[in-house]
Amino acid sequence: MSTKDAYKAKLETELELVKAQLDVMKAKANNLSADMSLAFNKDLDAMKEEYALVSEKLKKLDDATESTWENIKEEIQNAWDALSENVKNIANKIKG
Repeated sequence: MSTKDAYKAKLETELELVKAQLDVMKAKANNLSADMSLAFNKDLDAMKEEYALVSEKLKKLDDATESTWENIKEEIQNAWDALSENVKNIANKIKG
């Protein structure tokens, strides 16, 4: 397995975990008061957009050559870092 393929597989697995986390957080948000639920659901919708962005960028790896994938990897990593940080923040808000 090439480094590119291993990276893609790793991120696909992590994205599946994030999707599951978002689903759990959505369920928890629905159990909050109406105002809090609305606020969290807006945040969660934004996370789903970020999730879609990472997924879209990850698909670009399929067409990337071994020599060009490093540039795409940086884009993906930046999007992934933002998504991961926002998921942590919203999870802490829901717990808090």
